[in-house]
Amino acid sequence: MACSAPRNPYSGGDVAGEVVKVGQEVKDLKVGDRVFGRADHNALGEYALLEEPKSAIIPESLTYQEAAALPLVSITAFDALSKAKAQLKGSRVLINGASGGIGTMAVQMAKARGATVHGICSQKNESLVQQLGADQAINYQAPGFLESLEPYDLIIDLVGNLDQARATSLLKEKGVFVMVGFSGFRPMLSFLLRSLFIRSKSLVTIDAKTTTAKLNEIAQKVVANEIKPVIDQVYDFEQTQEAFEHLGSRRAKGKIVIRVEKVKW
Repeated sequence: MACSAPRNPYSGGDVAGEVVKVGQEVKDLKVGDRVFGRADHNALGEYALLEEPKSAIIPESLTYQEAAALPLVSITAFDALSKAKAQLKGSRVLINGASGGIGTMAVQMAKARGATVHGICSQKNESLVQQLGADQAINYQAPGFLESLEPYDLIIDLVGNLDQARATSLLKEKGVFVMVGFSGFRPMLSFLLRSLFIRSKSLVTIDAKTTTAKLNEIAQKVVANEIKPVIDQVYDFEQTQEAFEHLGSRRAKGKIVIRVEKVKW
């Protein structure tokens, strides 16, 4: 049976490890440094290529596993929250997908900045979302779960499955709806068209950018116990397929980490 090549030949993006070699243009990192960041190509291997502007030093108090669970989810949450027009302190924030990798970060970050945070998740994950600081966990499996909610200053949809008309109606005047993930082409088109005709509210998407400055700020928030990485499960390298199957189930709480101690080629 013929098999086609994968659409994306690369796997893994977040990485944490020890620097074994540096290029001529590297200025602030040296061999032996413990670093974490975003690898543009393949992070799943004994060696990974990491650009200096997308990396940072891991604080001594963080393990490699904790550091590897941070880059994409924390920076996406950071950038999504930065779209709020008003100060987060005293504002109302609704996060859809609150128990996922980005959601667990967004809940903690918003709460640390003084917001009232409501998180949408499954019933089994309500306790986790509340433990992370959410003022209310909302079960999306309950009929009409959006109906009794009061307006928000900021809504972050990490799943892309909210009723857009209803969700938009939950925005205050000058409120912001941030769409991070789409469930399909039609919801994406609907969102983009809706954003053209709503003037008193903002509907935006984001393309999170990894920088050393953001990584350093996030690392310091972890050290200060303002936020913490949430790891659903750690897999050995030989269990990579199992890890991706778990990821594809969309049932992971927080992040999935693959431990690469020594790759057997």
